[in-house]
Amino acid sequence: MMNAGISTMPTRQQLLNGKAGGSMKKIKQGVILLIVLSFVSLFNGCSLKDIKPYEDRLAEKKCQEILSAIDNKDADSLKALFSKQSLADATDLDQGVEYIFSIVSGELQSFEIDHIHTSDVLGSQHSNMFDAYFTITTSDNDYRMYFSYWYENSVNPDMIGVYRIKLVTRETIDNTADFKWGEVSSPAGIYNPSWD
Repeated sequence: MMNAGISTMPTRQQLLNGKAGGSMKKIKQGVILLIVLSFVSLFNGCSLKDIKPYEDRLAEKKCQEILSAIDNKDADSLKALFSKQSLADATDLDQGVEYIFSIVSGELQSFEIDHIHTSDVLGSQHSNMFDAYFTITTSDNDYRMYFSYWYENSVNPDMIGVYRIKLVTRETIDNTADFKWGEVSSPAGIYNPSWD
């Protein structure tokens, strides 16, 4: 005989069918709430605007590699960043290496992207590149650097890598009327004043 004040336990079938009263529903809601709270705490302080696009992260990595080679005056490491196509197209790469080593001085303090321009150059052929513009500060001077980088090219894989670098002092930009970073037709390799 059952007491009227004591509730009965739900049957297995009621649990499986979700008809066990509100207890299973409350458990499911509790689990969902726990999952949502976990995600909120995981991403607390992080928003989508803090996540950098792939090209920005890649540009920063390549900039660091370029600056490291310059800082160490390591011509081989600097040249290794260039694509096979750029190395074949460049007619004065050694002159560019000497020039870039000669104008950069002081310890690196910071570098940051001014802007980056991405291009899907060859349409649907999965060929992508970017032009990245950086502000660089050393203990001695302020610089601006531009480089063009192919990170995907299914038509000509020899294009993958750095194609062109131009690094100048901030003073050069300020004191040059109608300063230009270069055009698509600018030479491959590393800028030196003979390009002007």
